[in-house]
Amino acid sequence: SMGDDAYEVRLWATCDDPLLPCVEEAYILTMHDSDRLRRQAAHDLQRLARRTYVQINFGYKSGLKEEAVDGPSRDIVHAYKHACGESLKEGNVLILEDDATFMPGATPEHFAEVDAFLRATAFDTYSLGSFGPFLTLGRHRRFMCLVGHAQAVVYSPLARERIRAVEVAAVKHIDAHVISKMARNFTYRRPLVVQHIVPTDNIEEWGCNRHRHTRCERWWVRVWVRIISRGLRLDRELWGWHVLYAINVATCVFLWSVPVLCLVAIAAGALA
Repeated sequence: SMGDDAYEVRLWATCDDPLLPCVEEAYILTMHDSDRLRRQAAHDLQRLARRTYVQINFGYKSGLKEEAVDGPSRDIVHAYKHACGESLKEGNVLILEDDATFMPGATPEHFAEVDAFLRATAFDTYSLGSFGPFLTLGRHRRFMCLVGHAQAVVYSPLARERIRAVEVAAVKHIDAHVISKMARNFTYRRPLVVQHIVPTDNIEEWGCNRHRHTRCERWWVRVWVRIISRGLRLDRELWGWHVLYAINVATCVFLWSVPVLCLVAIAAGALA
């Protein structure tokens, strides 16, 4: 099919004792002209799954992809579709972006908890570093409607089937427009595999709109990127991910407490 020639997939490493034993394969998505994978701590990424592959993308400008792949965001969606097509039909598969980095403080015990959860729970995706509105405050959190960031996500067979069926022209972002539409998305209580936020062509296209950004949306996206990349120093350091997770928890607690307090007030008024 059109697009197969736009990728090269190589077996990169095998691991007999991975941090996530229930994950058979990992695919690292990288560009043919990128050096991010060579510069980051590759040894850590090789320890996550039993087999790790590198998928080299020759890009939407190569002329090897369909016309709908018209920019960096949709190029990433297309790369996910290809990786899901290359992966096993059954079992769990981890897809990583080439700037994925272990969060300082992430331990084998944390990954063991994730592995146990994946074995015992029906899920679509499990992110090792995302945030968004969630339901529970336990060790594992279930997202409600929106997942932000997808640099390290475990996908079930059903989730990969859904990604393979995605029409690239109909979506723009793998997290907001694809993962967020699935029903069973989870993450861990703390970030485990994260990324630096540095200016890229893809970040210039961030937003919720699937087609064109409004001027207001583009302005808010630029403010948000400046806050997290410069204000939290995520362009150089990683501690800001803990701040993002703390803000995420505080926001969810507030959102859930408001309707509860309203119900309590209504009940109190009815009993008075």
